[in-house]
Order: sequence, then structure tokens, then C-alpha cells
Amino acid sequence: MIINELVTNALKHAFNGRIQGTIYISFKRVKDNLELRVADDGIGFPANKLQESKSLGLKLVNILVRQLNGKISVKSHDGSCFKIIFKG
Repeated sequence: MIINELVTNALKHAFNGRIQGTIYISFKRVKDNLELRVADDGIGFPANKLQESKSLGLKLVNILVRQLNGKISVKSHDGSCFKIIFKG
């Protein structure tokens, strides 16, 4: 559900005014944790908006990450990159 929401959000908002764009998804083990990244090369997403967002999709992502005892962060440079760390 987390991947679905982040990809849907990218498709809806990241590529405004563009014909195409790229979405990257990775999921890997990093030491004792699991790391999920969903990134795009779109217009970017302000990091301070993650917790303030009124978007139902992003609220759902935050709730699901909390339920899984994860931590989410976002970087916005040459697109957006949502990184979620879970205990592995």
C-alpha cells in the first residue's frame, strides 16, 4: 500500500507539464534494517510538507509507516526521494 500511494502521488503530481518521467523503486537490506526508496525525477516535494500534507494518500503512508515502526524521510533535489527505514 505504501508503494502504491507514493507511486500514485508521483504520477499525479511529479510530472506536471511533462510528457514523461521516471519513477525508481528499491527495497534492500541495509545492515539490520530494511530500506524502501520511491523516487522520481519530477518537480520535487518539499520535505516540510510531509507531516503537514492534507493529502489522504500521504496521511495513509505516514500511518502505515508508524504502524510498522518505521521512519520516513523525503529529499527533494532533482525530483523527490521518499526513504523509509524499517527494522529488519
